[in-house]
Amino acid sequence: MSILGNIYGSVGKARYLRSAGTKPERILWRRLRNRQFHGLKFRRQVPIGKYVADFVCVERKIIIELDGYMHAWSKMKDEKRDWFLMQKGFRVIRFKNVQVKKHINKVLNLIAKECEVPLSLGRGVRGEG
Repeated sequence: MSILGNIYGSVGKARYLRSAGTKPERILWRRLRNRQFHGLKFRRQVPIGKYVADFVCVERKIIIELDGYMHAWSKMKDEKRDWFLMQKGFRVIRFKNVQVKKHINKVLNLIAKECEVPLSLGRGVRGEG
């Protein structure tokens, strides 16, 4: 069975989450989709075991999780989930929703650093500095 398997009905949950994404998820997805972020392929709401990861780059084994206000009460649950995902070989990066809404460029730079891609020095068109 592959790492990205369907266990505990997580495929149905992933489909629902893709259709009911939060505003911060939509903001980040616009920047990650279609290989426009350093040519890396990201998928969103991906089932991994019994969990659904917000964003996954399989080739770099990176999971990006966006935490809303509910995560303040589920720290132990998040730690258990992160441990499971790390056991599968993934690095988990967490951002608060407010970080994505207010500081998207900083978030993208941190993701680039975790993915070990060169940081852009400017806001030029693809292929320019």
